[in-house]
Amino acid sequence: MDFSVYKRLINDLIDPKIIRLNYSGESIHYPQLIEAINLASASGATVELVTALVSIKKEMLRKLASSKLDLLTISLHTLDDAAYPELYKFGTLSRLKQCISELLIEREKMGTGPKIDFGFVAMKSNLSQLNSLADYAQRIGITKINICPITRRDPIQKPYSYELENNRLTPLFRKELGAAINEVQSLHSNIDIHITNTENKSVMSLDSCPRTYAKALPEYGRIFSCDQNPWETVHVLANGSVVVCEVQDKTAIGNLHDQSIQEIWHGQRYVQFRRDYVQGRNSECNKCPWKMAFVPGILSTSVSVHKYSSQLLRGWYAPETNLVWSKTNSLLIIRTPYENSKIELKGIIPPSKSGKPNKLEIYSQGSIIGVVENDTDENKEFFFLSTIKSDSASLMLAFKTLFAFHPGKHSQSDDTRALGFAFISAIVKES
Repeated sequence: MDFSVYKRLINDLIDPKIIRLNYSGESIHYPQLIEAINLASASGATVELVTALVSIKKEMLRKLASSKLDLLTISLHTLDDAAYPELYKFGTLSRLKQCISELLIEREKMGTGPKIDFGFVAMKSNLSQLNSLADYAQRIGITKINICPITRRDPIQKPYSYELENNRLTPLFRKELGAAINEVQSLHSNIDIHITNTENKSVMSLDSCPRTYAKALPEYGRIFSCDQNPWETVHVLANGSVVVCEVQDKTAIGNLHDQSIQEIWHGQRYVQFRRDYVQGRNSECNKCPWKMAFVPGILSTSVSVHKYSSQLLRGWYAPETNLVWSKTNSLLIIRTPYENSKIELKGIIPPSKSGKPNKLEIYSQGSIIGVVENDTDENKEFFFLSTIKSDSASLMLAFKTLFAFHPGKHSQSDDTRALGFAFISAIVKES
């Protein structure tokens, strides 16, 4: 990408959360990579990079170790000395291990540097090596492996017919992949094995609770979200083209050489795409195996973490045991059957930052109805109560936290999320 276009893009972003500086090609050879990392970091975002690493030069390795990069994912799909050059062309397995060792040494010398994890594309030919990869990761102190089952997007010579049928994982390979992951996880409980494809978790039928749904969307279904939700993510290609996701990277919504990212983001083409996305009218989204879908129903007067609710509209992470973390901006819709209602909200707000209290602002119909503060250095549970007059059957609540809480920057965790507040429940009662 032309660096002047990149600088303008970063300057035009409003409160970005994660910036990933890679797509196709090898980003460590980008001439202004370190400057690009530092610009992205200055925006307040978490900065991530994926690389094969093996062709990195020593000077760049040192610079990378001392840069403001937050997470470096190293692609490593085989630990077979003979197979490695066939996959990567530009290096050997021994050279890669030397690069990783030098990077870890440089990072330790600096006392800072990016967290490091592995990316593993799973195929029949390398599934048996997953355990060896976990052994290697454990020996050198890497605690996370991201597993991406093989997919076919661009035309490639090898058919991968054992793994794929109509670009879906075959039942046999899906079973073998699940068994391999379970075995590795049982032997390496301290390593987080994260699989990017959720077909194994897909449900057969839909209800009002959003769930992973790998099949084509039925007429009565709606898309709730996906890994590349068009309200929260955007892809910019090297030529300046803006696309909605990596699956649809041949269709540009706009180009940064002609418009700003804000003009494209709020433009009619993006607005129309989002409408089609929810309704399942976009054919790629409709059949995408990574989507979460649901059946619309009657709104409830209560929302809680005991059931993942489609009323948690935008800006939420996947539910955890007793809470759902928001992003710094999030939306919730709730039923208001009473002319005068009171809303009860329970949650947890993360600690203060740099001596300033953290704040959660709560909005209704565009107006602020309350503020929750935390001036301590610990998470703080809160109970918020407000009386609301509503002239409609539903109420949209918007939440905005002053600071993003980054778990990975406060501990040894590999969690790179930017957290807003932890939602527990919301209930509307008659006032």
